[in-house]
Amino acid sequence: MRTYQARINLTEQVSSLLSEYACLYGIIERTLFAETIAQNIKPESVKNTYLKRFSITARQFNAVCRNLKGKADSIKERRNGLITESSQRINKAEKVISVLEKKLKSFPNSLDSAKRKLALHQKKRRLHILQVKHSAMVQDKKDNIIRMCLGSKKLFHAQYNLDKNGYAHHSEWKKDWEQSRNSQFYVLGSKDETAGCQGCVATKTADGFLLRLRLPEHVDSTSKYLQLPISLAYGSDGFAK
Repeated sequence: MRTYQARINLTEQVSSLLSEYACLYGIIERTLFAETIAQNIKPESVKNTYLKRFSITARQFNAVCRNLKGKADSIKERRNGLITESSQRINKAEKVISVLEKKLKSFPNSLDSAKRKLALHQKKRRLHILQVKHSAMVQDKKDNIIRMCLGSKKLFHAQYNLDKNGYAHHSEWKKDWEQSRNSQFYVLGSKDETAGCQGCVATKTADGFLLRLRLPEHVDSTSKYLQLPISLAYGSDGFAK
């Protein structure tokens, strides 16, 4: 099996159409998460409603649904490890606190007692934070709650310290935030479809491929398909015509 990567040379018009597609995809993804997965509802149950609501094909809905469920499953799988790691950090903090408390009792009037009291105070604060976070994760697992930040948690928190993160105004951050949330879309294929994917059909050309991308109805275009030529820097001779 070979894997290829290539950049598409985009005109302003093509870039605009792809951005509209990505924006719609992002809206559907966030809506689907809020209305189903976040409420322990199977996302497939709203499929017919979403096809009419967003004017998309069944395959386009399946792409959003499959990708979103994959993210949710990844969070569930990672959560077990995070809970284990959290328990280990709590145990370590408790041992450090125990050592500091013993030293303070043994040498209550030593020159370092003030520093040890401060260190002990900070360690106890840290322990409390760890315990709160740990309890929240355990409860989320028990209640089967999935928390997801679509757009990157790091970038979301950047709005609370604009200067440190290189933003002069909140509007600059918001522009990057919206771009991050609407920067990609996923196309789902199937072996029983034309060229393995009705949503994006690849046709072999002399130096690469011609992609025929099926656009959602709400994307402002004169055609429901977008043609995207892809040139490969190497390896194109490995494909059958």
